[in-house]
Amino acid sequence: MSVTLQFTADEKRYDLHRSASGFVGGAPKQDADLRIDSEAIAGSRIPAEIGNLLHPQIADFFLFDGELLERFFERLRSTDQRREIRNSIDRVLGVPALQRAYDDIAEMTTAASLAAAKSMKAGNERTKVEGDLKRYGDQSASVQKDLEALHAKLGEVKLDHVAKSDELRSVEALKEDAKQLEHLEARLADLKKDDEAGKVALQAFLTDGWFAVAVKGVSEALARARTELEVAELQRDQRDRLLQRIRTLEARIHGGNCETCGQGLPAPDPAVYEERETARAELAALGGTVDVRSIIDRERQLQRVLDERTVKLYRERVNSLQRARLARTETQREIDDINGRLAEHSAPAIRSLAATVEQLRRVQEDLENKIEKRSVDLQVFQAELGRLATRLSRLPSVDPKPAALSAFYGYLGDAFESSIQEYRNNVREAVELDVTAQFKRLIRDPLAYGDVKIGADFDMHLLDPHGRERQTSEGGRQLLALAFIGALKQVAVRGGPVILDSPLGRLDKEHRVNVLRTWIPQLGSQASLFVQSGELTEQEAAKVVGDIVGAEYRLVRPDHDPENVAIQRVERAS
Repeated sequence: MSVTLQFTADEKRYDLHRSASGFVGGAPKQDADLRIDSEAIAGSRIPAEIGNLLHPQIADFFLFDGELLERFFERLRSTDQRREIRNSIDRVLGVPALQRAYDDIAEMTTAASLAAAKSMKAGNERTKVEGDLKRYGDQSASVQKDLEALHAKLGEVKLDHVAKSDELRSVEALKEDAKQLEHLEARLADLKKDDEAGKVALQAFLTDGWFAVAVKGVSEALARARTELEVAELQRDQRDRLLQRIRTLEARIHGGNCETCGQGLPAPDPAVYEERETARAELAALGGTVDVRSIIDRERQLQRVLDERTVKLYRERVNSLQRARLARTETQREIDDINGRLAEHSAPAIRSLAATVEQLRRVQEDLENKIEKRSVDLQVFQAELGRLATRLSRLPSVDPKPAALSAFYGYLGDAFESSIQEYRNNVREAVELDVTAQFKRLIRDPLAYGDVKIGADFDMHLLDPHGRERQTSEGGRQLLALAFIGALKQVAVRGGPVILDSPLGRLDKEHRVNVLRTWIPQLGSQASLFVQSGELTEQEAAKVVGDIVGAEYRLVRPDHDPENVAIQRVERAS
């Protein structure tokens, strides 16, 4: 992939081309080409040429995105983060240049003090002072050497941290996939265990209830036995009724008594004889006597053999096993999908990259702490050198000029140090007033807020009209961060174009209009905004800032392929 940037600065045309290739299997190969007008610039000189226009140390105040902007206010409230921002602010205000001048004065003080020491008469006190000056001078030089090495190392770590952070952000979306993959793999392992357990359970059913597979045949035989028993019982009842009827009719024929009531029966007529023969015929049609007891015994045996519970449990186990296997198949499909998305970015590799970024952050923080401590040491040594220089100036000297020069440099160093601090305080007060004014122009209800107070360490506090600290919404904090950056740019020693990526994400429509109409125009001669349609539509842009927009472009996907993006210039009717 490659990016080409063309721009003009100081009446010169710049063509900067960067490219990267060979991503598979390691870090990409990067290349850069710069041409200023018709002059081709050597690759080793490109960072310096670009740094002359916009140094990386102050780039945070010219190039920033919405995500960093959202965290800017919180970073100012954090002690560790505030120190880094404070150093960046110092660079924007030109303090390092003043500090280097102060260091130059300290070096001249040391040189003059050593010259004064050499010109003094021999003596125990002068010898001791000369030795102390040399010792502190050596220690000061050693500390300065350490600071140079630490700053060089910090620069390397910062570059590495930025590169690794960019790489991590490119695969940030895959971290959730990596976590989900671990969960799915654990679930798949559990499903496999359930599958094996289900197979063992089915084998147990077949071992202990093997005869249950004959439940259908047994059920049918049991149904037939019950039907036979019902038929046999009906025949037995019918046979008993017919026998009783025949006995009653014969008792009537022979002049007997009724078996039921015991009364004498009337004399028979021809119909009685006919009815008796009919009953005998029906009895004969019924056939022989059925052995009901044997049918009952057979029914009981079949009932004992029938095992419907085992079959039911077996079916439930089979259904459960089938569901588990479907879940296993679906889980494997999800794992395959995630593996496809991860491709060469495996979960361990992502975790390793995140660990590397965190380690680099800790190394960077450790180096900054060391630099701060060694800077304190340097100030102590330089103060001691100044004290010794003053002491030397009060001792008799063969040549009073070096001693006077040493004393003058010591006085100049003190004055310069206090001037730097006074400059810091004056600028901070100016920034404080400007932040308050800009914030109240941007916020919807300015009367609900008081001043914005900025401490000596650039810790920022928002107050209410009664001077008490108050909270605000995330959108309010974003407006406060914008006001702070805008105020810093008003006092910055170097200017430049401003590039903002998604600066309106957390703001409502009214606040977006305020930012576009009151904040953007004050940033400088040129500002570039990268916005999404959810932040600002083309119609809204034309209505709100159409009169101050120099050029407008849109990103389109002609064939709806997310990998294929084209840039089109938006032409507006004049």
